[in-house]
Amino acid sequence: MALLWRSQATAIHFGATTPGHGLDDLEAVIVEAAMTGVLVLAILLLTSGSAARWTPLVLWPLIAVLVWQGAPYTGTSLNPARSLGPALLAPQLRPYWIYVIGPLAGGALAVAAFGLWPKRRVLTAKLFHDPAYPSTLASTMPVAQPAKN
Repeated sequence: MALLWRSQATAIHFGATTPGHGLDDLEAVIVEAAMTGVLVLAILLLTSGSAARWTPLVLWPLIAVLVWQGAPYTGTSLNPARSLGPALLAPQLRPYWIYVIGPLAGGALAVAAFGLWPKRRVLTAKLFHDPAYPSTLASTMPVAQPAKN
């Protein structure tokens, strides 16, 4: 990447996410947890009802707003894997723990909050699936039965 982008890549630390706007580490964890929690909760709520087909159309603007508003504060990781590569290349591993703990905590809180909604069941999006699992892309094709020994 450095060969391709040269000074631009090094100027932005290879895209490494780091806290900004004077946030300390704990504040950055809270911001990352909140943003990731909003994203995960939106996914769970959308995929558990009749609005499942609109999930991609809702998530694009939601992610855009999260990045737009959160980037100055934390770089808007939302995902530990997104931050790992740039942290290794930069190298800026000291703040990486923020981008592991924050999103994991936010995701866990979103799942816990989702559990409070009565009668919500997440639908899968598998083309070929076991009928025991409701799907947004249900098919009338038969499900193959395992061979009996």
